[in-house]
Amino acid sequence: MKFTLSLLLFSLLIVSCDNELDIIEARKDIPVVYGFISLSDTAQYIRLEKAFVDETTSALVIAQDPDSLYYDDATVELVRTSNGASFALEMVDGKLEGYSREEGAFAQSPNYLYKIRTADIALEGDEEYTLRISRESKAESIEASTVLLGQSRIRRPDPVTANILDFDYTDRTRFFWQVSESAATHNLYVDINYRERSPETNLLMKMQKGALKISR
Repeated sequence: MKFTLSLLLFSLLIVSCDNELDIIEARKDIPVVYGFISLSDTAQYIRLEKAFVDETTSALVIAQDPDSLYYDDATVELVRTSNGASFALEMVDGKLEGYSREEGAFAQSPNYLYKIRTADIALEGDEEYTLRISRESKAESIEASTVLLGQSRIRRPDPVTANILDFDYTDRTRFFWQVSESAATHNLYVDINYRERSPETNLLMKMQKGALKISR
């Protein structure tokens, strides 16, 4: 009797099970951000787009519509965390800045980016910066923070006063460099140009190029 009852309940579960799979959920406002800030660049660019989905239209079709890619009510700022100083980025067309979008699934024009000149923000190495994005249609802003790597500098050999490496077959050739406190991995690349001359005639025999990589 118990076995029959269990089998009956299992059959009812199978009959009442819904096998439909809905792979597209309700549309949400999801910002998508790409960015890289560097002390060595004259301007900083942030790409801000929005995720998109439609139950009846292919994503490949939507991706070709700029109105589906970009916000029209967004404000993008970089904030220096240490003192709260805020710097607004300007929305520009990357194509007019010399940065055309590669051909692919997404609309190439316009290629909207958010820009600020490095001189206008006075970036400092090893400082924390927060990217803040606000939208008029949303009460809350979204934020993400990172620490900006400081400049690295070669100390030996001195790149200003010495351009000859002191190679010595009886001793090591040493390289020293000053690095950012926030850097954990360092790669040093050295391009070497050298000439070979005949010891008898001092005539140039050949010129060579080489490369040296040092990792730490």
